[in-house]
Amino acid sequence: MNILKFLSLTILILIVTAAIVLTKPAMHKPAVLEDASFTLASLEKKVPVKKVETDFQTPLPPAQKTVVEKPAPVVKRIVKIVRQEVPAPVQNVVVKEQPVKQKTETVKNVKTEKPAVTLPVKTVQAANEPVEIEQPVKLEVEEKPVKVVTTPVSTAPLTEKEEIIAWNKWRSDLQNKVMRDSRISAPVGTTFYFSCTVDKFGNISNINTWSDNDYYTPLAKRVIKPVLSSYQNQPILKFPDRTRRTITNVNGSFTMAFTDRYSTPADYSDYERIK
Repeated sequence: MNILKFLSLTILILIVTAAIVLTKPAMHKPAVLEDASFTLASLEKKVPVKKVETDFQTPLPPAQKTVVEKPAPVVKRIVKIVRQEVPAPVQNVVVKEQPVKQKTETVKNVKTEKPAVTLPVKTVQAANEPVEIEQPVKLEVEEKPVKVVTTPVSTAPLTEKEEIIAWNKWRSDLQNKVMRDSRISAPVGTTFYFSCTVDKFGNISNINTWSDNDYYTPLAKRVIKPVLSSYQNQPILKFPDRTRRTITNVNGSFTMAFTDRYSTPADYSDYERIK
């Protein structure tokens, strides 16, 4: 029942609303409530005008600046000219000594004798006299024959023992040069390895570099490999003299540490057999 009442009330409201919209009823005009004594004459009263006195004064016109140009002062400089007298050059005048003529006067009643005046006597060498000239003395040096000692160069191949010693030194020198030229930085304990093949003409090939830590292997390829490539046809790759090898394989490594320690030939034992 409540639902029916609610529906019927809703339908009624909708019908009334639709009727109002369709009929559009006119609205009443607005009304204004006024006083009974209100007349139009009251609007015509004039409002008295009051003058308000203020302390402000009429602004004066801006003052004009007058610029007076004064002539620049003239500074007079008084320069004193001092004349310096340059002394005349002194000429060397040679005065020749002339013998003094002595006049002997006889004075009566005087028994004193005047001392004889001795003048310095200059010794002049005659122009015609022979002059002794010192001549340079010739020194005779005996040159002894120089003995030239020639040591015969052996062209015989190295013995097996000499071959091992020579190649151990060659490998040690190459190892130390790679360590000095490879300016690489890594944690202490990191080991870097390298390998390559060298022939008797100084050509290097099959270069490979790596690290025991895989993280630093790219660094080894970027730093150590270009160093080995720069040794191409350099004296460091020259084979030992009188060796019979034509090619050799190189393997080396170094570990990062706080102090530098380079290799020695004793660190190697080259027993590579010649094919």
